[in-house]
Amino acid sequence: MNTSELRFPDGFDAADERGSIRWQLFLHRDVRDVETTDRHDTLRVLHHGAPDLAGWTASLAEEGYPAPVLLGEAVTASSRG
Repeated sequence: MNTSELRFPDGFDAADERGSIRWQLFLHRDVRDVETTDRHDTLRVLHHGAPDLAGWTASLAEEGYPAPVLLGEAVTASSRG
C-alpha cells in the first residue's frame, strides 16, 4: 500500500470536503482510502501502485473541485513480520 498527499489551493478546506472527495477518488480502483492530515488543505490518499494525479485531478475537476498538487513522492508502507 502506498500513500500520497494531495494539497489543494489555499482557502479550500479539503478536510471539510473529505467525504465527497473520497467517494470521487473511489472511482479509481487503485484508491483504498482518503484520510485527513493536520493541514486543512491536504489529504492523504492510500492507494496501490503509482499515484494517478492526472486521473484523480480529472475526476475531482468534473465535480468542481480545485486541482490539487502532489506533495513529494508516494510513500510505500513496508510490511512488518
